Amino acid sequence: SVCVWGSDLWAELPAFNLNDRITRMAIANDDLVQIAADIDETLSALDDAPSGADVRYWSSQIARQMLRAGASLTLLEHPVYTRDIDHCARIFAGTYPQQATAIQQTLAIAQDPPEQAGAALNVFDGLGGWLIDEADRWLDAHNPERELAFAYPDAD
Repeated sequence: SVCVWGSDLWAELPAFNLNDRITRMAIANDDLVQIAADIDETLSALDDAPSGADVRYWSSQIARQMLRAGASLTLLEHPVYTRDIDHCARIFAGTYPQQATAIQQTLAIAQDPPEQAGAALNVFDGLGGWLIDEADRWLDAHNPERELAFAYPDAD
């Protein structure tokens, strides 16, 4: 490792290996445990008739989170991890082809967010509701307490 600036934290970081099921579960868990609150927050923000810039910001953020959470649903069965939204969309749609159209619409919003909330709200309501249900099923099976795997104390 190379420390370019600040303290070298390498020795304090846990060793992660994506071939390890526990590591993949922890990564998936943290995407999924927060997705319902993130979607609800975005829908509420978009309902408040924000400016075009606000719509673009909120739409892009939640679209990216939804695609990553969707890919995380597959992480235990398919040990492929990425934060790249194009890859996330392919992984997500490959496992859930019945959601492929909504996934592609979400990817389009992430890449070129609209200035009007209407179309984005329809996509986020539909795929978002489905994703929340799927995340809840995954969490019921793997983390019924809905605890974060990677909880860090607030730094002062």
